[in-house]
Amino acid sequence: MNNYLLVIGPSGGGKTAAGANLDPETTVWIVPEKKELPFPGSRKNYKTIYKENGNVSLKSNFIPENDMDGIKKMIEDFDTLVQAGKLKTKIILIDTLTYAMLNSVIRELANDNWNKFVMFADEFSSLINIIKNVKSPIDFIITSHVELIESKSTSDTTTLKKFKIPGGRFTKEKGEPEGLFTVVLYAECIERAEEKLEYRFRTQSGNGYPSKSPIGMFKDLYIPNDYDYVLKRFHEFYDEGIIEENKKEL
Repeated sequence: MNNYLLVIGPSGGGKTAAGANLDPETTVWIVPEKKELPFPGSRKNYKTIYKENGNVSLKSNFIPENDMDGIKKMIEDFDTLVQAGKLKTKIILIDTLTYAMLNSVIRELANDNWNKFVMFADEFSSLINIIKNVKSPIDFIITSHVELIESKSTSDTTTLKKFKIPGGRFTKEKGEPEGLFTVVLYAECIERAEEKLEYRFRTQSGNGYPSKSPIGMFKDLYIPNDYDYVLKRFHEFYDEGIIEENKKEL
């Protein structure tokens, strides 16, 4: 069974850089914002190959695609080819999905029909359903920008960190995006002593964080931002039943 996780965080929080240790021979990036990957050797290791008609070939491992329907079709096509033994793809990252959703909003700016918000919600939910129904052993990582929302109580104010939905509230109301995933990591960069930066993932909720993961999957509240490590822990936890002892926060 394939694994899929959601990674939420601000721009510059390390969501993309976390893929530096993945194997380019078995990893595919679908990049709606069409940006370069921020780690050494990315131009050499990740390339876009075009067919004669100008369409992107699925022999590519770097795919600049910001159309939601186009992304869904590519996932289905990858699934078919991996099942047939024609591709050896093991990991697909959609980085950052927020930009594909924003592209849908921009496309419908002139449309005053309220039904466009239903369409935005359906685009998102159908993409997640396609990923969940993939039959080949492909792991998926979806990244999203964060939206900060103040939640006030009688005694305190908490800043909630949520999946940023360009299409409005209807998508959230139809199905809370974070609720569709068993594992949600929050990517952030903090400044340590002597002006040192630390990039990390938070694995559990609290203080407004959207993070969650099964107890024992990760031993720490904060872990390095490394997708290779994260996916290895997925397989150890689900496939081999390995549980790590929880430790205190860093």
